Amino acid sequence: EPHSPASTPNTRSPRQARRPPPKTERLDRVVRSGYGTYPGRRRRDGPPPAMLFPCPSCQRDVELGERGLADCLRNLTLERIVERYRHSVSLGVGAVMCQFCKAPGQLEATKGCTDCRASFCNECFKLYHPWGTPRAQHEHVAPTLSFRPKVLSCPEHDQERLQFFCRSCQRLLCPLCKLRRAHTGHKVTPVATAYQALKDKISKGISYVLANQETVQSQITQLETAVTQIEVNSGAAREQLCQSVRELGAALANRQDALLQALEVARGGRAEALTTQLAERRALLDNAGLLAFSQELLKETDQACFIQAARLTHNRLVRAIESLQCFSLSADPSFRHFQLDVSRELKLLNGLDFIRAPLAPVIDTQRTLAYDQLYLCWRLPQDSAPAWHFTVEYRCREGRARAAGGLGGGA
Repeated sequence: EPHSPASTPNTRSPRQARRPPPKTERLDRVVRSGYGTYPGRRRRDGPPPAMLFPCPSCQRDVELGERGLADCLRNLTLERIVERYRHSVSLGVGAVMCQFCKAPGQLEATKGCTDCRASFCNECFKLYHPWGTPRAQHEHVAPTLSFRPKVLSCPEHDQERLQFFCRSCQRLLCPLCKLRRAHTGHKVTPVATAYQALKDKISKGISYVLANQETVQSQITQLETAVTQIEVNSGAAREQLCQSVRELGAALANRQDALLQALEVARGGRAEALTTQLAERRALLDNAGLLAFSQELLKETDQACFIQAARLTHNRLVRAIESLQCFSLSADPSFRHFQLDVSRELKLLNGLDFIRAPLAPVIDTQRTLAYDQLYLCWRLPQDSAPAWHFTVEYRCREGRARAAGGLGGGA
């Protein structure tokens, strides 16, 4: 059969056996990575742009280099764990069918061959892996549709097994990668040594965790209690925040009423002063007020009566003439002095935040002196909250005798 694992290009055509088959994986990788010359690429072109891949943990873009995903190793261990889990809980979409049975009577696959990269039923597996042939030595696994390579190979050097581990770079190396200058002076160990060391560490870690299950359970209880307290305390903090904002609003409303009252008093006083001045000016008009009375007073012929009535009128005319010559408003109508400067308050409100504890002070070593007496200087970091005072505690040791004391300072 043309699609059977026993049918290969070498067995189908003697002429094709003279030339080695092309390595399609390598060609695809070369084309994807941008190396070599191919239609559409010139030798003078610069290197291709680096490929970015979002990290699932930190959500940051990681540069994969020019080769892209070809530089990344497959996590075969994780794949095996997922495969075992799928078989244990039966999460597959459906049963894996034999790939070599005829369509009408296709049977369910019972084995998978990692060398042939196909799944077989019992009869087909015996047929294509006859006893006493090299195919009988193939490794069989559970039936699957995605086969993994048996061992990890170097992504840069095909068919080169990863036999070394660079402890400095934390990378697996093949014998050719080990000879590079990039790993000169690095601590390179065989894979078996690194495997045993890392396996021992993980085993010790697992043993420690299993031996402290009571501690884990108590910590879980503390965490659950903390989660509950978060909800309760956040509700209390939210209520306190709303209460503080309401108090600020009430204080602003009271202050607004006081300022409006002061403004109304000033408006009434100025309006009254200007109204009085307006009445005095209207009395100076012809046939009105003081001027009309003065004109009628001049018609008096009795000298004694004229003098008795004219003295007060003359004084009023003198004052009216003086105010007419030196006219000015008795009150300022602009109210330019009744403007509020709320820039500082707005800055305080915009910077309104929860209480923060001040950061640890920084000891000023250039100004701190210690001989018979201690002169200690410190300063707060730039982004620290203000502090009212600090308390310095120290321990004085003289020979074997130890004495404890305290020293306080303010900042």
